[in-house]
Amino acid sequence: MLAYCPFHRFRPSLRWPDGWFRWPQLRYRNKSTIVRRTHFEAGEQQFSRPSLWKPVGFTLAVGCSSFTVAAVVHYERHKSPLDFWRKQLKLEEHTFAHVQKAGSLRQMIHSFWKQSTELQKVALGIIAVNTFIYLLWQVPSLAHFMVRWFLTSPTAVSSVTLLTSSFSHMNFWHLFLNMYVFWSFLYPLEKIVSPEAFLALYVTGGVTSGLASHLVKVFRSSLSPSLGASGALLAVVGMVCFSMPDLKLHIVFLPWLTIPAGKGLLGLMGIDLAGVLLRWRFFDHAGHLGGVLFGCWYLLYGQNVLWESYRRRVVQAWKTVTGQK
Repeated sequence: MLAYCPFHRFRPSLRWPDGWFRWPQLRYRNKSTIVRRTHFEAGEQQFSRPSLWKPVGFTLAVGCSSFTVAAVVHYERHKSPLDFWRKQLKLEEHTFAHVQKAGSLRQMIHSFWKQSTELQKVALGIIAVNTFIYLLWQVPSLAHFMVRWFLTSPTAVSSVTLLTSSFSHMNFWHLFLNMYVFWSFLYPLEKIVSPEAFLALYVTGGVTSGLASHLVKVFRSSLSPSLGASGALLAVVGMVCFSMPDLKLHIVFLPWLTIPAGKGLLGLMGIDLAGVLLRWRFFDHAGHLGGVLFGCWYLLYGQNVLWESYRRRVVQAWKTVTGQK
């Protein structure tokens, strides 16, 4: 889930004692230099309220860009279905002929990829990106770079961290649980959205979740950084549960217990709302709530506003620019 990073446990100081650099699950020894404090800790002594226009503008820009690209890709893939499937068949034949010469592992991977739906292939790409960024967290030499660009807080160097932090995990179990839940919701999701809209929804949900977290932190004068894909994940969960309230859900750690999706969604929103009001710090409850609300909004209004009306305008403009009829 989207979680806080407990930098608040560290006291502001110009240097780390004994050349150690610490944060959750990571501990690095540097004998030649002493690592200076991060930009998050630098603001703990005095909080200056940051501007809200940049993160709001960045969120709107990412949302519009995501659905614009999705609209163009969707149009190009479906404008001539016969040509598209002819190219796909040629590609599959070439790939299969090449894979037959490879080992059994490669054949298994190819078979799994071939049997996956278009939505699952998009999801596998998202999981791959999240896993790659998790692996970067494990490289000691990249510590400062990751803290600077893959955690988000009101003192972050750029609004870009609203996006990058939504693909970022320090802890393996944080990554595993998020991706497990994400994959488990793909089957019902295929009945609701296209692969292109799904990717745009995921990216926009992640950034919107980060913006909700940012706004609450600014209101509270809090500098706690956070990271995780659960904001984007909960946008997907919110849309599925809101559209299929009678769908039976299993709790990860209690697989024998099932609850209706509608009641589960209400319970989840209630917990996150309580977390925001009572200032619980174990999860980033504001980010969770922002993701769920965006998913519900997309189902109620977004499909008509973004994927129907806006997409038609984008496709018409794309035809004009490219000279297509």
